[in-house]
Amino acid sequence: MKHVLQVLLAASVWLMTVTGFAQTTLVQWNFEGAPGSLTAAAASTITADNAAFGSEVTNVTFVAGNGGGRAYTGTGWNVTSPDANKYIQISLGPVASYTMALSQLSFDEQRSGTGPTTWVLRSSLDNFTADINTTPTSTTSPTSNGSFTSRVVSLSANTAFQNLSAPITFRIYGYGASGPGGTWRFDNIQVSGTTGPSDPTAPLLSVIPGSLPSFATVPGTPSTAKSYTISGVNLTGDLTITAPTGYEVSKDNGTSYATVQTLTQSGGTIASTAISVRLTGAGSGAVNGTITNVAGAVSQNVTVSGSVDVSNGPVSIATARGQAGTTVIIQGRVTVSSQFGGKLFYIQDATGGIAVYDPTTSYGNQVQLGDLVQVSGPVALFQGKKEINGVITFLKVNDTNQPVTPQVITVTQLTSGAFEG
Repeated sequence: MKHVLQVLLAASVWLMTVTGFAQTTLVQWNFEGAPGSLTAAAASTITADNAAFGSEVTNVTFVAGNGGGRAYTGTGWNVTSPDANKYIQISLGPVASYTMALSQLSFDEQRSGTGPTTWVLRSSLDNFTADINTTPTSTTSPTSNGSFTSRVVSLSANTAFQNLSAPITFRIYGYGASGPGGTWRFDNIQVSGTTGPSDPTAPLLSVIPGSLPSFATVPGTPSTAKSYTISGVNLTGDLTITAPTGYEVSKDNGTSYATVQTLTQSGGTIASTAISVRLTGAGSGAVNGTITNVAGAVSQNVTVSGSVDVSNGPVSIATARGQAGTTVIIQGRVTVSSQFGGKLFYIQDATGGIAVYDPTTSYGNQVQLGDLVQVSGPVALFQGKKEINGVITFLKVNDTNQPVTPQVITVTQLTSGAFEG
């Protein structure tokens, strides 16, 4: 693949290889943070701007997102057709000497009962003239059931979105609201596809994303792991992954951790591999740094930040129950695991109990009665009862199956719900 006469063969091999990366998330706007964030999590070969509403979208704010976390919302969608100033916008582009091929754009959306009834997607390639989703799609997720609807627009068959070397902007226009106060919220906007060097025979190392959300733990205890994926083609050497001081990395989904890991290339290729990262809990204070990923002459970095502090530890369940609308970290022993199907389970500490619910993952099926677990997520009300609704992090501290000691309570305490679970 390195001889001049083999350029065409090398190009075809590269194209076949990156095709294997299809549907890789190049960039995502998930609006997480406090009170929310418009910044994007992007692959190392992608640059991205902040998400933004058009100038005539009003009452812009952050609200509860899909399955927990945050979403971005606004009003003013009461027009009968796409309006030049009523949209949500995202922009992305490849870094220098790279191109990108886009396969799809997806997002989660939810409207209020008087919110927009129709949306269309347009791009800067034709100055936002033509609808990319050729049949306008009705938004059918009213607040009566409190759900988001996932939207997917395929871009792979549109040659205009392939082999892009310059930034592109997408706008999602909403219209048809029955009143000016009708809301429309967005979460998890992402663009998928592939990137590659302008020269298809050049070594390519790709990491997604190029930075990880902040870590937090208490002294002496490893944090919950976060992960990125790495892949490469046309490599001239094996891949060495080195964690900065205070962090460890794993190449086997968290089975074993070390400060240095090695992935062996085969024929110049490293298949897409998930790398788990955790804060070790050594020392105290802010722990920031860069994970280096080096294979021969090419390298990509992943930035990490976090803190080791006693204040990062869990609060009591009694305290958490008094903080509705706030994201908390709690720890307790499982009193109900899979008995309600797994998506809902209960934990208890010395101060009380609480239900933990996640709409997508059956954490209750991963534990047994008596297991000690640590969970973070927002405290919410469901049918008048406090619960963690939407798990952000989940950690099984130990699985000793220690029975929960029954606690004697009064009838008043029983009816108050403070000891639920």
